Amino acid sequence: MADAFLVAHMQANSPEKPDSDEALRELIMKTLVDMVSKLMYYDRKEDEELPLGAIEDAVERGVITHTEMMAKFYEEIRDAG
Repeated sequence: MADAFLVAHMQANSPEKPDSDEALRELIMKTLVDMVSKLMYYDRKEDEELPLGAIEDAVERGVITHTEMMAKFYEEIRDAG
């Protein structure tokens, strides 16, 4: 669950809000693309516990599925809001 202080801090320090629902939707979608890039690549470069390629390898070996990861992501978003 999101920490109330963190949420308040993010809202207070966020740049101007998009001027339409369509612009807001596009910003959210771009942010999700960025999050996936960080999860799969940028955050893995220096990670010794979960190095670059480990997630893809786990999926290929059947350790975890894309559906399981998406379900967890959905659960976290649902519980945060």
